[in-house]
Amino acid sequence: MYYGPVTRICQACGVVFEVTEQLGRMPKYCPDERCRKQRVAKAARERYARLRAQGMPAKQSRVVPCAGCGSPLAGGRGSLPEGQRKCQDCRRSARSAVCESCGEQFERDRPGHDRRFCSPECASAGREKDDISYDGAHSRVYAVRGRAADHACALCGGVASEWAYDGLDADERRGKTTGRGGTSVSTVRYSADPWHYLPFCTPCHATYDRLVRAERRALQS
Repeated sequence: MYYGPVTRICQACGVVFEVTEQLGRMPKYCPDERCRKQRVAKAARERYARLRAQGMPAKQSRVVPCAGCGSPLAGGRGSLPEGQRKCQDCRRSARSAVCESCGEQFERDRPGHDRRFCSPECASAGREKDDISYDGAHSRVYAVRGRAADHACALCGGVASEWAYDGLDADERRGKTTGRGGTSVSTVRYSADPWHYLPFCTPCHATYDRLVRAERRALQS
């Protein structure tokens, strides 16, 4: 049915609006976008109420088991796959760890972090009994002190390019390493403590190693 100009009152915001041309039912809401959203939401609520009155069961929450203890978790989509979701107690226990040096319990910075010691003092003591390879020691230096290129060379003051063992650790280690060509294997000295390394450029690194070897030969003779 066609209507001419008619004045209406919006049932959502109460604003008076005019319907100039309309085919079908008389509108109850003004053209405002916010009122349109309220209309859609109200229609959805009314439809849900009708379906409930007809005997439709209420929506059931999906139960997901905790990946740690197996207890049921509340439904919902979540950001992790079902096999990785954990309850609050399991997440809290994932943050806690036992210091490998003093045996005290401490909390890691975040769940799943590989921090092994509760303090720098325990970390230094733990490295004395730490079984680590030559390559692992250099990886630890990079992790603790960053790139050598971010430091000045300890001899010439230029830009450093590599870390070098200073030869002064009382708990010095010895290990095997493969040369850059992959054919030669040599015995090297290194330290598990990242603070027993100095930043050098390549020429100064070779010079420092020659000086250390010469000093050791002089002490042995």
